[in-house]
Amino acid sequence: MQFKLLNIHKFVGNFATTLVGTFIPLIIYNATGSLRLAVLFLFGQNLCRLLANHIFKKMYGRYPQLTLMLRVLPLLIYNISLIFLEDFLVLGIILVTISYGVNLSFKNNADGVLLNYTSKKKTGKNIVLTRVVESISAIVACVTGGLFIDWNQTALIIFSLSLYIVSVLPLFIYFFANKSKSGFNRDFTSNAAVEYDKDPALRQKRKSMVKTFILQYFLFYTIFCIIDPFTNMYTLHLFIDVPTFAKAGYLTAMFQVANLIGNLVVGLFAKKADLNTLNSIFGVVCALPLGIIPFIQNYAAVYALIFVFGFAYSICSFFMMDSLMVKSKFISATNKTLLARQDGIIVGQMITPVVVIIFNSVLPVFFLMVAALFVYSIYTNIVENKLRKKLVDYLENNEIE
Repeated sequence: MQFKLLNIHKFVGNFATTLVGTFIPLIIYNATGSLRLAVLFLFGQNLCRLLANHIFKKMYGRYPQLTLMLRVLPLLIYNISLIFLEDFLVLGIILVTISYGVNLSFKNNADGVLLNYTSKKKTGKNIVLTRVVESISAIVACVTGGLFIDWNQTALIIFSLSLYIVSVLPLFIYFFANKSKSGFNRDFTSNAAVEYDKDPALRQKRKSMVKTFILQYFLFYTIFCIIDPFTNMYTLHLFIDVPTFAKAGYLTAMFQVANLIGNLVVGLFAKKADLNTLNSIFGVVCALPLGIIPFIQNYAAVYALIFVFGFAYSICSFFMMDSLMVKSKFISATNKTLLARQDGIIVGQMITPVVVIIFNSVLPVFFLMVAALFVYSIYTNIVENKLRKKLVDYLENNEIE
């Protein structure tokens, strides 16, 4: 039941927040004419998000449903700040940056923990389903937001905020109806972890494995997520010459269409193929369009390359999330690893804004993204095989099932 409610919330809530959230860097650039300020927002919101991850860490694991309800507060602050951005420019940008970062911390950590709580047996299937739901809502929101933000930004902001409140109410009600039930909002504990923790020496070995997994998935996501700001960077690159929100919305929607199809495809062959090998192949495929797109004037070719990028991105992203959730369950560290994942995502996403601030140009980041994906493809292939071996030793050599 909770998984269905989570997906209803994701569809409606993601639609509501993407209507405006997708375009914030462009809104700031449009109001200031400064590329550095637009990407400083991307860096600053990630810094605030990182701080919020650790300030509210305990809350995410215990009360993810309430966290999503409390998300209304930072949403309200940054939406109101956007309405009055041109009147209070410096204060507005600061408030938008802080509140948007806290908003993302609330969203991503709570969503990840809830997916963990509702995916104890059907991890891969649930990851695919929830990502398909997110992609569909993002596609509709990017196109709709791109069209209407040019028409009436204030009306769109009020509508998106109201819609988000509606989306989170079922999860809020579910929490109060089930909070007293045994096992509710608790991380999965494997039989292997129970057996290990009976012996102090083995317990230390399990804790050492937990640290290894947390570190490696943090590094996986740090390297890979250097490419996450691509759509923001590329739409900024275009917006400087052609200031229209609609085109930015269409391009972001194309990425989400490809992401949707990629998730549907990977859901069909995930159990039949070696995802580690596919991850390395698609990491390279994902890299190739990034070095070409900024120099192409033909929009049909641009859309085609963004589709290739989005499709390959979805395969790599699924591989990492599936690997993390399946493996970390055996050592009873899923929530801890998910929180480390969020930190890795943030650190990776902070790198490209710094490059733009230094060079005052978007172009260098595309070459950095290509290099990051090649490193990612090689590094994950080697380390993933080592993690598999460690896990097999953990389960088999010690005769724990």
